[in-house]
Amino acid sequence: MTSFDLGCQEWLRVLAGTLSSVGTLLVLPFTGYVSDTFGRRVALVISVTNLALFGVIRAFSVNYPMYLTLQLLQTTLGGGTFSSSYIFATEFVGPKYRVLTSATCTSMFAVGQVILGSVAWLIEPWRYMILALHIPCFLIITYYWILSESVRWLLSKKKYDKARKVLERVAKRNGTQISEKSMHALMNPPEPVKIVDDADEPGLIKAIFRSRVLLRRVCTTPIWWITTTFMDYWAGIPSVMFGGMGILSGILVLTQPETLGTKMPDTLAEAEALGKPEFKVQKD
Repeated sequence: MTSFDLGCQEWLRVLAGTLSSVGTLLVLPFTGYVSDTFGRRVALVISVTNLALFGVIRAFSVNYPMYLTLQLLQTTLGGGTFSSSYIFATEFVGPKYRVLTSATCTSMFAVGQVILGSVAWLIEPWRYMILALHIPCFLIITYYWILSESVRWLLSKKKYDKARKVLERVAKRNGTQISEKSMHALMNPPEPVKIVDDADEPGLIKAIFRSRVLLRRVCTTPIWWITTTFMDYWAGIPSVMFGGMGILSGILVLTQPETLGTKMPDTLAEAEALGKPEFKVQKD
């Protein structure tokens, strides 16, 4: 506050948090595209690099507009770190351990809050605190060479040779073997569920708008995201609006299919058929 003379300007002080939330929303399409096109590992490294780079630069802000601009750029280009790592982790395990993995990933938010509070307590100057938080993030760039690419992503892109090598390496590390039958089934997946027989498959955007099921899910998930964001940045939000969003989100859950124990879809057609009896039969 004293560095930028914000003592009596409360709305300017909270603006940084608002821009952070906006950037976290804007980054999702960007991270999703990179993750699906170039791989989970690439998306994670790019997100972490941007997070660390803009974080370090933000520590040298000479005025508040510069600080806000870097805050928005940091979350817009680097806020996909959690979503990238979350997808990465859940695709490493099967349906049996997906809930445990998801809960573990989500609990890291609480761990991060504890670390943030501890660093802030040990390092009072905010510029040094930001540097201490972001410089170690550059170490995560080495994950590109340490971690293997997601097998699920490799299979979805029909990179079967690379997927086989990753699976064999994992099996060797765990002291087990993958049977030829199982390996053959993974390398030769069944044809995806066909909802509409169309030689000219529409693009992603057209497919979403043509399908009521997919469009409903695309319109519903942002409301859940906004509601969970309110939980973290609720200050200044009217109680009625806060409670109303929670009730609305709970009702919208009832419009979605049950996915307990269901394998994640690989295509838009499977995503549209998710929850239907024929999808369960096909995946089983």
